[in-house]
Amino acid sequence: MARAAIVTLLLAILAGCGTSTSLQITDPGTSSKCTTSVSAPATEFSPEGGDGQLNVTTDVNCLWTAHSNAAWLTFTTSGEQQGSGAATFKVAATTDPVPRSASLTVVDQQVTITQRAAPCGYRLSTLELSVPAAGGGGTVEVTTNSALCEWTAQADVDWVSIASGRAYKGSARVDVQAAAWAGPARRAELTIADQRVALTQSTGCAYDIVPTSTTVSAAGARGAVSVQSAAGCSWSATSNTPWAHIAAGAASTGPGVVEFAVEANLGPSRAGTLTVAGRSFSISQVSGCTYRLDPAALTFGFAGGPANIAMTTAPGCTWTADSEAGWLAITGGQTGNGPGPVSLSVAPNSGPQRSAGVRAGGQRFVATQDSGCTYSINPPSWTFPPIVHPGAITVTTQPDCPWSATSQADWMVLAAPTSSVGPGVIYFTVAANPAGPRAGTLTVAGLVFSALQLGVP
Repeated sequence: MARAAIVTLLLAILAGCGTSTSLQITDPGTSSKCTTSVSAPATEFSPEGGDGQLNVTTDVNCLWTAHSNAAWLTFTTSGEQQGSGAATFKVAATTDPVPRSASLTVVDQQVTITQRAAPCGYRLSTLELSVPAAGGGGTVEVTTNSALCEWTAQADVDWVSIASGRAYKGSARVDVQAAAWAGPARRAELTIADQRVALTQSTGCAYDIVPTSTTVSAAGARGAVSVQSAAGCSWSATSNTPWAHIAAGAASTGPGVVEFAVEANLGPSRAGTLTVAGRSFSISQVSGCTYRLDPAALTFGFAGGPANIAMTTAPGCTWTADSEAGWLAITGGQTGNGPGPVSLSVAPNSGPQRSAGVRAGGQRFVATQDSGCTYSINPPSWTFPPIVHPGAITVTTQPDCPWSATSQADWMVLAAPTSSVGPGVIYFTVAANPAGPRAGTLTVAGLVFSALQLGVP
């Protein structure tokens, strides 16, 4: 306002003097008359960024303001300045793998600032993966400094697949899948973001032997065991028994055969094992002694009682009698040398029919005892109306006694289940009767249930 008043006053004075000369006065702060030059000591910056400075040269009365056209390039000095001076700015760090540039402007002067690309860096969550022989997956997390960083993942074997693809950008997860394997332990190498990741798969070697056991006569014998395994799977065979020997095939790889020899046996029965490909092969050799139980079997009533059986064998052959059940007790002759009696006592039976044995000298005596189960039904009979009607029969018996039900009339239908054990209830349905009275039966737990159905009036 002061400058405008002075100009107006001068024009008035000149007009009053009657002079026709025109005079133009320019405000020294008008930018159109200012000569400005801008320079920067540094215009290229590293990916880490940093601080920079613009040097502005202009007339003392000239006003100016510095501007940036990028968010990553900011001035640390702000506002309007006058005359020559400097404006400081900051270049932000970048993690992107591409260079970038922006302009700083003062009046009509521009300075281009560039920033070099950042190198891509990658960090892997693991450098080792392991999967079981049955196959399975693994995951490697890849972390990079920029979403623009590109990288790849690939495997050097065909039994490993990368389920999430091969090309990636930025941080991502690599999903690896290994196929099932039936051979020895194996190893693969993955290249992920130019780094090596080792993948190991545990051995899938499985071994089967055929047969898994054998019984050899007292005279001894030779035999063979077949080993089934994948190629490359190694195994060995050893004997855990002094009278059985590995004759051939003590060690091999893949499928093979082990031959063994069993010495003659002059004593009681014996058992031993071979270890073939990590599996146990059982050898049973019968005794040189011969035994016979007489009789070989007996049937007892439900009340039980005593009994005697005889062991027939040669002198010097020892034997032990063992019962398979508590209700079949050995009361005498539990052990013997040569021929002798074995005394038994059979306990009463209040349940279903049962059987058990007594073993002695490799022989088995079988005792069978009749059932002691008792059954009753309630009601034993019933009269039904001519319409559809349900029915139920309660069965009373001992807890372990089995029973079943059957219908002898097609108009009486049993509901499932039709058999049970111990006390229970059987349900049935009586169909509608379109005619005169009729009678029918159900057999429940061996007992007869009588039914009478009235006819239509």
